[in-house]
Amino acid sequence: MKLFCQMQGADMKPDRISFVGVLNACASVAALELVIAGYAQRGYGEEALKLFWRFLSEDVKPNQFTFVSVLSACACLAALACGRQVHGHILRTGFQFSIFVENALVDMYAKSGNTVNAQKLFDKMHERDVVSWNAMISGYAQNGCANEALQLFEKMLESGMKPNEVTFMGILSACSHVGLVEEGRQYFRSMSQQHSVTPRPSHYAIMIDILGRAGYMDEVEYFIDNAPFEPDISMWGALLGACRIHCNVELGKRAAECLFELEPHNAARYVSLSNLYATMGMWDRVAEVRKLMKDKGVRKVLGCSWIEVRNRMHVFSCIDG
Repeated sequence: MKLFCQMQGADMKPDRISFVGVLNACASVAALELVIAGYAQRGYGEEALKLFWRFLSEDVKPNQFTFVSVLSACACLAALACGRQVHGHILRTGFQFSIFVENALVDMYAKSGNTVNAQKLFDKMHERDVVSWNAMISGYAQNGCANEALQLFEKMLESGMKPNEVTFMGILSACSHVGLVEEGRQYFRSMSQQHSVTPRPSHYAIMIDILGRAGYMDEVEYFIDNAPFEPDISMWGALLGACRIHCNVELGKRAAECLFELEPHNAARYVSLSNLYATMGMWDRVAEVRKLMKDKGVRKVLGCSWIEVRNRMHVFSCIDG
């Protein structure tokens, strides 16, 4: 188990042999919870679910924290049918009144696109904490329901619950998805002025996206140059995306060059800059970017998507022709 945890810490994905080994080592619920949580937190949702179903078949009784980790895996995969099955097990084991489980259920349904069920569960909660509100607000934002997200935020304030930085991630994302520029500005300013929440790079990145999509490139550049910290990958990435929309070559080149330094092997950044040049008919620069990718050994990652059919996840990949 210790070696397996070290393997996860090194961000190394287990294969079938290591998977079987850890199954045999998990003799307790605590060990089960540790491994499932590790899988879920590192994005190995399918492995987390396989492990969970295997142990249920062997009559191991999960606890509330195991259910939270499994629901997190379902949420990351948007595996709604699987999440419903887990919900059924929760009802049979009596953990449905745990606030941790309730929050995870709201998050799972919302991230899987079923905001109706998420709202019903949220409304039935006897107790709500900031995580409860954040899960529902972020769920609405993720599904493009900006009005619902903003209305719920107002209800949150009326209830006396204090928003945190995660709350504003959801609120700003809601504004971004539907182009609410002025509202986004107001919410961003209110973070520090009214709610004593210090904006982080992730909040700046969403504001850059909001402003950039609307064409306020001067204001976007001001956000980059006057941030109280060094711009990170998310901020430069949002700027590059805005430059692609509005064909701002020089600012796009600046963003791309910073991204090449921060994550030199991320092919998406090179492709974005190449596409920007191609849009402007600058084919010599397109060739330069492609040569740079070749020299650095950067290769495009295959695009993929997945769909859940009869409780099984099917993954589809496309080959770059």
